[in-house]
This record gives sequence, C-alpha cells and structure tokens, in this order.
Amino acid sequence: LEYIKNLSEYLVENPYITAPKHIKLLNTIESYDFQRIPNIIYVNGFGETLSCSDTKEDIEIKAFTNGVKVIVLNKENCDISENKFTELNYFQGNIDFVASYFAMKKILETGGIFLGRNMKISAPFNSLRMNNCFFSYESNTVINGEFFGGKVGNKYMSDIIDLIERNGFELKLSNLSDCILYSLLINENYVVSVNKKNNLNN
Repeated sequence: LEYIKNLSEYLVENPYITAPKHIKLLNTIESYDFQRIPNIIYVNGFGETLSCSDTKEDIEIKAFTNGVKVIVLNKENCDISENKFTELNYFQGNIDFVASYFAMKKILETGGIFLGRNMKISAPFNSLRMNNCFFSYESNTVINGEFFGGKVGNKYMSDIIDLIERNGFELKLSNLSDCILYSLLINENYVVSVNKKNNLNN
C-alpha cells in the first residue's frame, strides 16, 4: 500500500488514465487503514464573512465523500495575543496571514485542511489525505498559502510555525506563502514532489 501510495503523482500525470479513473484509484487506496489526514476543514472567519468562496454548508457537502467537520477560525478559538508577531499582524489588518498561521497550528494538533481566501472546492479531497502534508502553488517559485493540509505533528509545518514565531520580525514575514518557501529553501532534509495538479506534497 505504501508503494502504491507513493505512485499517486504518477497516476495523476499519466495521460492514459483519465481524471475520473485516477481519482477513483486514489480514493480506493486512501480507504485502506493507514494514517491519513482527518476529515477536518479549517476556514478563515476573522472577517465579517468566510474568506473562502464556498459556504460552510457547501464545504460540508463537497469536501469529502464520507463526512467532514468544519471549524471556523476566529477570535473565540484563536488567541490573538499569544505572541507579539501575530498580534501586530492582526491589528494591522493582515487577517489572512493570521488565519493561515492559526490554521497551521491547529492542523499540527488535530490534522486537517485549510481553505483560505477565494478557495472553492471543485472535487472531494479524499485522495489528498495520504500525504504527510501538502501545499498548492501558483508557479514553480510561488506557493499559495491559502490551501494546505497535513497530518498531526507534521515536522515541516512545525518548522514553519517555529520560523514565524522566532524570526517573524527579523525576516519581515507578511504572508504564509513566503514562510513556506523560505522554510523549504533553508531545510535541505525535505523531500518534496510537485505534480501538475498544483499540489506540493511532503
């Protein structure tokens, strides 16, 4: 199963396997009993409305084929004052960065997936659950910090949070995309794969 799981990107890229077929294959593999990203979706609720394009009800219907728990991040479940860096970003109006930071911290504790600004679900996420963690990217050099997910205690996400908390002011970090890329560049021990479906998998 681990061998087949590691072939997931080749299934996606294989021109002889059409999209419905490879999604069915990956969902079948994902259904077996190995540790997976749980069916938890975190969304940014720091503004007046959810930042993602889907409503909470849309997410509950479309996110997974076997149920989901949707958690809206806001001041009630996130301690803005837990460190000076997040507090400053919040009061400067950089709430997308604050939301993605807290989403990553929550994912470290519980596992799950974050849907950020303008994200809209076009297909279930079941096949992504086999990754230790994943991020989306806009180009070969630009990572999108508005959609990511991971298992509990993922070391890569832990290193990103550590980078933000220790060096946020020094590095003048202002968005999660730069934090992810910077952490990736300074850590040579990570092995990542990039596929044509705009996911960076660890």
